[in-house]
Amino acid sequence: MQDAEAERLIQSRVDVTRQHIVLAKAYILKNFQDSPSSMLQGFVRDFHAQKPDKVVLHPSVDLEPQVAQAANAIAWRLAFAEAIWSLIGAGVLIPAHSNLDAIDVNQEYTTIVPGSSGTSGGWRFAQYEIAVPTRLRIAPSLMNRLPQPLTDPDLYLSDFEIPGLQAEVKQALRQAALCFRYELNIPCLAMLAKASEGAWIETGLSLLTVDPNNAALTPARRQKTREMLNSQYSSIIQKMDGILELYDKQDLFGQVAKRSGFNQRHLREVLNWSNVVRDSRNAVHYGADPATQNTYEKVAALLLGAVPNIRILYAIRQAAEEIAKTP
Repeated sequence: MQDAEAERLIQSRVDVTRQHIVLAKAYILKNFQDSPSSMLQGFVRDFHAQKPDKVVLHPSVDLEPQVAQAANAIAWRLAFAEAIWSLIGAGVLIPAHSNLDAIDVNQEYTTIVPGSSGTSGGWRFAQYEIAVPTRLRIAPSLMNRLPQPLTDPDLYLSDFEIPGLQAEVKQALRQAALCFRYELNIPCLAMLAKASEGAWIETGLSLLTVDPNNAALTPARRQKTREMLNSQYSSIIQKMDGILELYDKQDLFGQVAKRSGFNQRHLREVLNWSNVVRDSRNAVHYGADPATQNTYEKVAALLLGAVPNIRILYAIRQAAEEIAKTP
């Protein structure tokens, strides 16, 4: 294979995904050093993104795994650079020096194998070159304050790791974290309340699929509850209270509680958090005041509280759906 053809093949395989960026941001904050080059060494090691010493272009050597390794190495280096600039843009990191260092995305190749002659060279991949500051520091306002994931939607969502998290709920959580970054407390609470409401409704609808022939819940009652959960005219208070009352029927939902690991007491704790979020969000109405002021610290605590509370709702939801599918 010609070296130009191999170069094009590597370029076609480079793919930087959102997951790459999330993992890179999390790594940088967890393993922060003021030298990006030092962090990069550990990063590529931990994510198995080392470059091949040389891509060998010879019929006796399989090219495919070499191309995959080279493309993967470039993708992770690009993710690292983008993550640094994203964290700088978010105000989490600050350049501590005016000089920039280019992230190395070059790749050497050779046509030489033992017992043969040939040529060696390198690909520059100029289209992938990104420079980052030679020195960084954590923003002074974050050094002794709240966990950094709150300042970045990607990092915030990475804390959830909830199977089946609905797209609209996920989007609301992302927007809540984005609003929090700019200290827009009321918009943050509005998006957080939306995520909470969505998680409750999805959980309630899943509970209604469990054992439809159980006498503890007649078909008519199931239908009425389903209509209430789907109705735009029913308040979220009605919906949450209805779901809590439903879950109290442990002759019907005992297996759900056992499989999920969360019983009625846990669901009531989620209700308490959700009610505080709802009351705080209501400050969006003209002339309305929450029970306590929506300070930075309070909103941060509620945003952090979304992780364990929404996880409980989705664990119950997942358990209900699994049981409903069991013959």
